[in-house]
Amino acid sequence: KLMAWINEEKTTTGYTEGRFGLRIDDFPYFNMTPTSTYGYVLNNVRFVRDPNKENKAGFVMTLRLGGNVRGWFDANGYSAE
Repeated sequence: KLMAWINEEKTTTGYTEGRFGLRIDDFPYFNMTPTSTYGYVLNNVRFVRDPNKENKAGFVMTLRLGGNVRGWFDANGYSAE
């Protein structure tokens, strides 16, 4: 699935600012469901091999928040004050 995300378009007709969202249950600050005005864009993926774990690979994924960032902050209760 990760390889499909890397190879597919980063935006679509309905999600012009980014088509990816994120959910982290124990760190919800960055949770986001993409909309037509904002979304995450999968910007870069770097695979990391641990020499102590055979047949295992980790990865570092860079997500860029695109679109109306102020709208995302407002929708999630983060004020500018």
